[in-house]
Amino acid sequence: MPSESLSLPLLGRVAAGAPIEAVEHDEFIEVPSSLVRHADRTYALRVQGQSMIDDGILDGDVILVQRQNTAQNGEIVVAMVGEEATVKRFYAHRGAKNIPQEAIDALFERLGGGDGDGEDSAGRSIDKMIELRPANSTMAPMWFDPSEIQLRGVVVGLIRRFV
Repeated sequence: MPSESLSLPLLGRVAAGAPIEAVEHDEFIEVPSSLVRHADRTYALRVQGQSMIDDGILDGDVILVQRQNTAQNGEIVVAMVGEEATVKRFYAHRGAKNIPQEAIDALFERLGGGDGDGEDSAGRSIDKMIELRPANSTMAPMWFDPSEIQLRGVVVGLIRRFV
């Protein structure tokens, strides 16, 4: 019995490494309907880079992404950092004791202020940061204030072509 298939938009590529610019295309990819729970909220992206190899997501793979703007800790997400898209594991951290000092210092440097003590010049402290963690032991996680990123969806499937 043949499996039904769906045509999902292939919206471009996403970085599994340093973020790259998201480019939209008018391409579609046929996928088995059994891989997609919410077809109206699902799209595909081609992966570029090596940062997710320990999770089995390789350069050239196509990921299926369910469009949503929230995620649970540990989920693999597609996030926009400025105008650039990346795929990483998502973790929301609360409380400065759970956040590396170098991440706090880098955040204050990007946002302005700070003197290296986890507070900025106005005395504001970090109580929540988002970690986008690669699945590659040679790469460091990226840390952001929640206002610096936009979640575009959670990875719900993977398609790999063997040549």
